[in-house]
Amino acid sequence: MLSSEKREPNKFIVSKIKMKQVCFITLALLSFFPSLVFVLMFLFLLGFLFRDAGIRYIFFFGSLLFLTLISMMLQEDYFYKGPIISFLFLLPFLLSFILLKDKSRSEYFLLFLKVHIFISLIQIPLQLIQFISVYGFEFGLVLSNSSAGDIGFGSLYNSFVLADKQILSMFFLISLKDHFSVLYVRLGLLALFFSFLFIGANTTTLVLLLSVIIYYLILTNLKLYKLKYMWKRVLTVSALLLAFFVVNKFFFTSQYQHVIGGINKVIENISNIGKVKAYGTIAEIYSDNPEYLFCGLGSGYYSSRVSFILSGEYLWQGEHALLGLQHNRRFDHYLRPLWNDNIRFNNNINGTIFQPFSGIVTIFSEYGLIVLLAFIAAMVNLYMRIPIDLGRIFIIFSFGMMFIDNFLEYPRILTPAIVYILYLLNQSKGDANMKFIQV
Repeated sequence: MLSSEKREPNKFIVSKIKMKQVCFITLALLSFFPSLVFVLMFLFLLGFLFRDAGIRYIFFFGSLLFLTLISMMLQEDYFYKGPIISFLFLLPFLLSFILLKDKSRSEYFLLFLKVHIFISLIQIPLQLIQFISVYGFEFGLVLSNSSAGDIGFGSLYNSFVLADKQILSMFFLISLKDHFSVLYVRLGLLALFFSFLFIGANTTTLVLLLSVIIYYLILTNLKLYKLKYMWKRVLTVSALLLAFFVVNKFFFTSQYQHVIGGINKVIENISNIGKVKAYGTIAEIYSDNPEYLFCGLGSGYYSSRVSFILSGEYLWQGEHALLGLQHNRRFDHYLRPLWNDNIRFNNNINGTIFQPFSGIVTIFSEYGLIVLLAFIAAMVNLYMRIPIDLGRIFIIFSFGMMFIDNFLEYPRILTPAIVYILYLLNQSKGDANMKFIQV
């Protein structure tokens, strides 16, 4: 009788471990499907299996909501759509509060990353089929038309989200190279790189190159005893940059002209670039109302992706049938002139570099200075806790992407990014249960 009582809990534990594995595999798979399906399944799966994490996440978001309530009282403007949708968009942070006590905790992250790589590779034939269905077999268009590859979005309904997913999978595959054959790693990286180039996400490429430059030419050479390696790193990075510009100039000519034209426009007229203006609006608002520095303007109520969606002029279909609109006088005054249908449908001024989207602006504008400083401190803490070159480059890259897009508000991108960070922490013998709000 006693022996049977002891065996029963063991069966339950094994079953729960398998359920957790299925949970992470399912999340990786669903991260390549429409956002609403993904966040609902995220909420169901992790809410069911990791209730303790859900409580911690509610406390985390509750702290942000408290700041929003203070902002509402200051503005005398009470809104609810922004906070509710922000709660869903920030769900991936729930992963950072999961307490995995069993010894196989890294296996959950490993399973997720492997499935993500596999589904990323499946996107490539989907891209080709979508391209052929529109342009036939005229693949030369990708070389002469920088937007031709946008038609190949796989299962993600957005080619630039797919581009970010392919970049993530390249990081994953390099980190997991010991789990695959050499041939699989090489062919996989080549295929993922082709998929990324096919889309032509030039701004993302520039951020990645800058991340490599900042890490190898600046951060790793801050200590004097490492200066002897400097020339080797300079030559390596210079060769990488040269290869990038040669390939773009002589093969992807349209993309090269698009990048150079965008850079020239920024240099010649930087004060009128939407992204730069968006930063300027924050300075103007806080100089006029310094009391908002503490609490921000409210969750989902100014420059976030949520706020843009609720403006009715962000999604291609306009107003979302389920979400509707949210009226915001500051948004209408400062940001709507920087991104509306007239700009969105003008290919000459709707590129990433001109878009008034930025995760850093969102954190600062909607949650205030204290949360912004806490976020920067958390990123620095992550950088210091991951003593792996590729991991540190990824942290720099992620931080850089925060300046050019609302990177934190894409659950399908943020989820694999957080899982990867947790995996790197675990591999670095750090605390894989690190709380992203602590330093």
